[in-house]
Amino acid sequence: MSNLADMFGSNCQVFDDDENLASVGTSLLFWDDDPLRLFVEQVESRIRIFDDGMVLMHMFGSGIHYRNENLMQSTANIAALEGVCLNAEGEFEIWARSGENPDAFARYMSAMVALLKWEAAEVNRLSTPP
Repeated sequence: MSNLADMFGSNCQVFDDDENLASVGTSLLFWDDDPLRLFVEQVESRIRIFDDGMVLMHMFGSGIHYRNENLMQSTANIAALEGVCLNAEGEFEIWARSGENPDAFARYMSAMVALLKWEAAEVNRLSTPP
């Protein structure tokens, strides 16, 4: 099996000697030009792509507060369209078996694009006077 650096190239920063956890830079930007980074963890013959809770934290910092389940459910529903789950820790994640990595990565990135667009629209809605 390829290691994470081989899978993700020069935008990959490996965190451990076994190369089981890495941060991957993307070209995606939040509405305020903050970059989106994602994380990849290799667990046996599977990988997990996740955001370490950064997307929800950015939304919270942008003034989108999750006081009710409707807002959390909205983001979970957006991600679910691409097979990405919102886990109990507030991370958007997708798991893939060896050989499914490119498809999982594409679906994860598609979900992130949709979430970033939703966040930008919400920030705009919240900042527009009634």
